[in-house]
Amino acid sequence: ASLVDSQVISLSREGANATRINILDPIITVETANNDETSTVGQDYLLGMVAEAAKESPLTAEERWALGTAHKGALRTAKSEGRVAVLSDVVRALYSPQDSDIPGPMGDEQKLLLERGIVNVNRVTEWGLSLALALERFLDGDLSGLLDGETSIRTEDGRALLDADLVVIDTSALPEGSLALSLM
Repeated sequence: ASLVDSQVISLSREGANATRINILDPIITVETANNDETSTVGQDYLLGMVAEAAKESPLTAEERWALGTAHKGALRTAKSEGRVAVLSDVVRALYSPQDSDIPGPMGDEQKLLLERGIVNVNRVTEWGLSLALALERFLDGDLSGLLDGETSIRTEDGRALLDADLVVIDTSALPEGSLALSLM
């Protein structure tokens, strides 16, 4: 890293050197021409990985749906509030999905699955409840100080250091064999 004049990011949970990486940071996206929106492919992958680690098992199709819609809802909410979405926004969205989060095509007035009584907001809440609880445990415990807020490592002009040509992350301050180390 020093040979190519790159800055090393040292991960730490404590004190003035605490380092937080937001897996929903706008730098972690893939630019596409999809209805003038930025795709969240990179964030979706990381969010799924963190959710599976929190749940300690692979996600079901229903859980993946709930997580994806919660992610989109978190991004919308944060954008409307003029800030960057963070993992706790996803948890809140998992706890309180909207009618728009119900899967399926639209009928005349509403989503067909809702219209037919197959899926409603309560059902989508059930799909995401175990994820919300597991992710909340991460935010309050296992990964507190690492993934629970906006990216704290920035250049002097405010850019996240995650967009450098070379990103070197020093994980030596994290406990060996810990979940935090394996995820980071």
